Amino acid sequence: MSYFYKSVILTLLVLSFSSQSLAGTWADDFSNKDTTNWEVYNLAAWQHDLDVDIAKWNVVDGEVRGSILALFMESMFLTGELNWKYYSVSCKAKFVGNEKKTASLGLILHARIEENKRYMFMINYFDQKASIVATAGKLQEEGEPFIGWTKKVYDFKLKFDTWYLLSASVLSNDKLEFKIRNLSDRENNGEFSIEVLKPIRSGGLTGFYVANAAAVFDDIRIQGKNIPNGGTYPVEPHSKLATTWSKIKRR
Repeated sequence: MSYFYKSVILTLLVLSFSSQSLAGTWADDFSNKDTTNWEVYNLAAWQHDLDVDIAKWNVVDGEVRGSILALFMESMFLTGELNWKYYSVSCKAKFVGNEKKTASLGLILHARIEENKRYMFMINYFDQKASIVATAGKLQEEGEPFIGWTKKVYDFKLKFDTWYLLSASVLSNDKLEFKIRNLSDRENNGEFSIEVLKPIRSGGLTGFYVANAAAVFDDIRIQGKNIPNGGTYPVEPHSKLATTWSKIKRR
């Protein structure tokens, strides 16, 4: 092989390694009750006018517990910065409490609350579905509903009180990916994706989502090129991430 081609290959390898090394990881195992970096948001503005806050989020025994037990009400527990973009998020999650047919939980990425923009990656117990929803503006404008709305629904078998490993990604080509794995049943898993009609390229917050459900979340890991290394527990080397999540504890 000529010196020129060797130089080209070496340059590409260095660039590839440098690109990977620039990726940061922010992780939280909720081993303490510090929620300084987290904030509760309700999707419907009128919920804030209620005398009693029906959306509850807290850390119990090293896990995040979120609930909003009412129809047509949804709540998010978010962290991060508005400039976080094109990243991946993984966590464990499960439905708990009294079984509700209309229960949903999931992950939120690229959330810009005041602009009503977000990507939602959900598992929906009521119809045994997984869904990806993208909103990129007001839901209703000049009589036209669902402005900037993209939605895709998939069949997926779900159970109560069962841990699922959720992984959601916003790729640089404006494609969204959603992976689900039942940690008690290796055959119960799925991978889904959509292309966004009106992408949220400015980035946004990320975190957990519940609707008419009580749910438990744990071991969140956020990774991307402009994500800072941080959180409440040490981040393992880049090459060990896949192994870490494949060995995640089962409960």
